[in-house]
Amino acid sequence: MKNGERLATGDACFFYSENEFGVYQGAAIAVYDGPLDYERVVADIDAKLDRLPRLRQQAVPVPFHIAHPSWEFDPDFDIHNHIIPLQIEAPGTYDQLLETAARLSDDYIPRDRPLWRTYVVNGLEHGCSATVNIIHHALSDGGGMQAYSEVMNDLDPNPTRGKPAPREFPPIPSAGTRFARGIRDDIVNFLRLLANVPIRIGCLPRVLMSRKFWTGWRIMLRYLTAPTVKMPYNAHLSGSRAYSWTKVPMAEFQKVRRTHHGTVNDLFLTIVAGAIERYAHKHGIQTEGKHCLIQAPVDVRPPEFEEALGNHVATMSLTIPFGIADPVERLHVMNERTTEAKKVNLGWGMHIFLETWRNGVTPPIARWLRLAFHAPISQRLIHRLRPRPTLHVCASNVAGPDGPTYLAGRECILHIPLGLVVHGCGFFGTAFSYNGEFYFGAATDKETAPDVDSMVEFMIEEYDQLMRAAGVMRQGPAPTIAPMPPGPQPRAHTNGSSKKRVAVDAALLQSKDAEPQS
Repeated sequence: MKNGERLATGDACFFYSENEFGVYQGAAIAVYDGPLDYERVVADIDAKLDRLPRLRQQAVPVPFHIAHPSWEFDPDFDIHNHIIPLQIEAPGTYDQLLETAARLSDDYIPRDRPLWRTYVVNGLEHGCSATVNIIHHALSDGGGMQAYSEVMNDLDPNPTRGKPAPREFPPIPSAGTRFARGIRDDIVNFLRLLANVPIRIGCLPRVLMSRKFWTGWRIMLRYLTAPTVKMPYNAHLSGSRAYSWTKVPMAEFQKVRRTHHGTVNDLFLTIVAGAIERYAHKHGIQTEGKHCLIQAPVDVRPPEFEEALGNHVATMSLTIPFGIADPVERLHVMNERTTEAKKVNLGWGMHIFLETWRNGVTPPIARWLRLAFHAPISQRLIHRLRPRPTLHVCASNVAGPDGPTYLAGRECILHIPLGLVVHGCGFFGTAFSYNGEFYFGAATDKETAPDVDSMVEFMIEEYDQLMRAAGVMRQGPAPTIAPMPPGPQPRAHTNGSSKKRVAVDAALLQSKDAEPQS
């Protein structure tokens, strides 16, 4: 991986869209079965960084933003800036850990260094420890997180590894050099776009005559025009997140899925859609004759990028009617909609459309458009006008390792995806499979949707209904909110509004006070 590689427009837009009300940083918690030795964690991860050189690169802006930022090796890279020890005060509860993770994921990673951090957390109850892993979306999507996880963890508790080779990185190019390279890349991109115009025009008649094209447009038109409702979290966001989650045995989840003849993702999306309707009713919102709007990321990662970072993701836009009382019927409708979208390759089609649009717009214009739309004054104006919401949830499902993983000799016993919230929609549904367990949960905006536990409660109730309808015997304890080791321990319902501060060593967090570069 060379220096100077330009961020794609889609990656760069994750920078351009950020403001004080939200950062595009994903997060996850991994809990381990004993205390973690910080120096060993550092040594183990440092020895594996050569697998992903981008973890040593920072996104360097171009003067006047004439081009998108470029990936440049950090000449002053210090792994201790990215693996940070953190001690939670007694009693070290898992509620404290979850609140700490929420606050850490809300803070900007300084832009003058690589865009990832791992906090090594000791002092948890029951003698456990944890890591809070934070990575910027410009660096990777959910699929790339697999490669990131493989650098963070091992499949063997005591793997053999040699010492890392000495590393020397060139200095970051000067502003003048970066500006000249930006002009060059803009010209090359424009010429490439012009060269492709005849090819695209030649393909246009065949595309317009294809059934897939018109079916795809019908799906998108249905999504854009379906009558819907505005949820409390379809509002001006606060910039603070709240998290909640649960887990069920993967074998049990698969039995329910096979009985109802759907996919794992169909079952997860059905659970989320049902939970949203229950949440609407809780807040007195009438859903009769309305539709739930779901965006489900689709991995379009080519085989050659399976073990690399970066964004290779498209989106399926799904419209599911509210008011379907039978959860099995809702699952069948979900399966019909996702199957229809897959048949016309809707996710890939949207990916091509957006990439064509993005590459056809010069970086300065792309940046100015995104900044203008996501500026605080624009967002306030949009929400005062009360437009039709564009989505009710973005729901991401990522498959993880089938067996246990280890860090510094400790086994990972829980792997909790936390997700992020996006402008205009303060609810993100997450799902992750790890070591025979299926984790799913919610990330919400803490002010517009403080009752994040309620959302997960409703997800559990929807899953239980589908499980009973399938006649599947429960293969473990009933799912509860945040079931932490050593056994299921239902947590009190704080509705995400606890006023207590979680004490952490402030000296260890000084480096996270930097503001993002515009």
